[in-house]
Amino acid sequence: MTDEQEGHDLRIFKERYLAACEAAGHKTGNAFTLIVTVRKLIARAEKAENALDGLLERYVGLVNCGDCGFWDPEKEPCVIAAREVLARDAK
Repeated sequence: MTDEQEGHDLRIFKERYLAACEAAGHKTGNAFTLIVTVRKLIARAEKAENALDGLLERYVGLVNCGDCGFWDPEKEPCVIAAREVLARDAK
């Protein structure tokens, strides 16, 4: 999703959210700001997860090709931690 599409989606969401709140007689206060912030954080987390996955695969592939020496990258703490984070987020 591009930033432009995300902005369009947020505008539509805001309009519908505010209309629903008004129809129900609720005050919106900071609730919309909080919702938008959470949506942005989720989008950033998804991008970071994709970046971590790509970087991890590239690193492991580089190590496993043998051009950098020979060791098992799966035993390295940073690889173990990255795999745990990606596995936990997949659940």
